[in-house]
Amino acid sequence: MAEQEVTQQAQKKASSTIE
Repeated sequence: MAEQEVTQQAQKKASSTIE
C-alpha cells in the first residue's frame, strides 16, 4: 500500500469520527 493511500484512509476515518 502506498503511504498516500494509508494517509487518505486515516483522514477519512478521522473525518467520519468527527462527523
